[in-house]
Amino acid sequence: MTNEKKQNFYELGYHLSPEIPEAELSPSTDKIKSLIEKLNGEVKFGDVKKRRLAYPLQKHAESYFGFVKFILEPEKMEKLKNELKLDKQVLRFLVLSLKPEEAEQKPGLPPFLASIAAVPPMSQKKRTVSEPKQPETAAPTAAETKKAMEELDVTLEKILGNEPPKNN
Repeated sequence: MTNEKKQNFYELGYHLSPEIPEAELSPSTDKIKSLIEKLNGEVKFGDVKKRRLAYPLQKHAESYFGFVKFILEPEKMEKLKNELKLDKQVLRFLVLSLKPEEAEQKPGLPPFLASIAAVPPMSQKKRTVSEPKQPETAAPTAAETKKAMEELDVTLEKILGNEPPKNN
């Protein structure tokens, strides 16, 4: 019987404060990786890039967005989350549970964004414009129009309670 504990695959997406100088960015990301390693986790890979945000995050219009794929025992996940909450440089983070095959994928879009990126934008979708349907019957003749108007007059007179005009 082995004494190994079950480890799950995870991905951590995080936003770091844009106030961190470029020179101190690497130590900040290394700090997150070392937190995982301190909990006996194994960091697979990660990446960090400065991004403009769609909406302000703690009054910042930009942040360093990074992600790390790692393996960790599920019992230690709460400890990692608490450490990240206490770090003032981490504006926000999200931890996702991964399937083993997702954990082996190389860096790129995180799994939660990969499915969205696969959908082409509306401008690239083929648009089909249907032609307005043309009436299949020919325009009514003058005699048909006159007869329809007389019938309409008779119907309106009945509705209004007036006597219909007498035709000679």
